[in-house]
Amino acid sequence: NPDFTISSAGLVTMAGDLVVTGGDISSGSTLGLDANGSGTGTLYLHGNVIINENSNDVDFRIESNDNANMLFVDGGNNRVGIGVSPSTKLHIEESTAGANIEFRMRALNDGSAGRTASFVLDPDAQTLSLGHTSLVHDINNERVGIGTVSPAVPMHINKTAPTGIAKADSFLHLGVAVGNSERATIGFGYSGGTNIPTAISYKNTNNGGST
Repeated sequence: NPDFTISSAGLVTMAGDLVVTGGDISSGSTLGLDANGSGTGTLYLHGNVIINENSNDVDFRIESNDNANMLFVDGGNNRVGIGVSPSTKLHIEESTAGANIEFRMRALNDGSAGRTASFVLDPDAQTLSLGHTSLVHDINNERVGIGTVSPAVPMHINKTAPTGIAKADSFLHLGVAVGNSERATIGFGYSGGTNIPTAISYKNTNNGGST
């Protein structure tokens, strides 16, 4: 049959479909499945897929067009690597020089636009950011920044004033609430206007009174 050949080296070549029912396809060495002979075809698997059913010390690896370890499961050490052969439980490596590592999550329950949140790790600056500038942890200098990518003090808060307002009204607000009523507050920020200095306010409300 010209659609099915076996070479002297034991290489089996066939055209059409291969259907296995109630049995296994096994190989003691290397088993290659090539959909169209060029390495660019599509392999369809319908049903459950189990890899390493017998829990042997074998690895599982997926390559991309320029990374041999795009996804790497180290069977012997119980590790997973993305972009790298893993040396820890979860090991992620960015192959682009100077690039940060970004984790992005998106919820599509708000229409087609959806909502996106991201964590960005800068290995050079040793900072971890939520939403790029919303919250930054400077690991090397033990600083936290809110609204700034370069916190200069242990807690650095920077609020950008809304459009049309010269100064941000308040950039830190601490409050204590009882039920739905706020009983004590401390606020730090600008009291309003363009060149008015920073103001500190304190308010204590008890039994209907205010101080």
